[in-house]
Amino acid sequence: PLFRSTAPKRAEKIGALAGSKTIVAHSLGCGVVSSAISDYGLNVDHFCMVDAALAMEAFKGDMPLDL
Repeated sequence: PLFRSTAPKRAEKIGALAGSKTIVAHSLGCGVVSSAISDYGLNVDHFCMVDAALAMEAFKGDMPLDL
């Protein structure tokens, strides 16, 4: 997905900032930040997802199909 190609650069830029980091992301931006954290080692203090355009399976692959 497109957000995975954006995540490495975001992780680099945000990771270079000094101090505590609080990120609020909206819609598909939540995928960018989630990928930056899980795939590229971005460390943040707080992460708030607003109207995230992501399926639960993106985080937990063993979800039952009959929710």
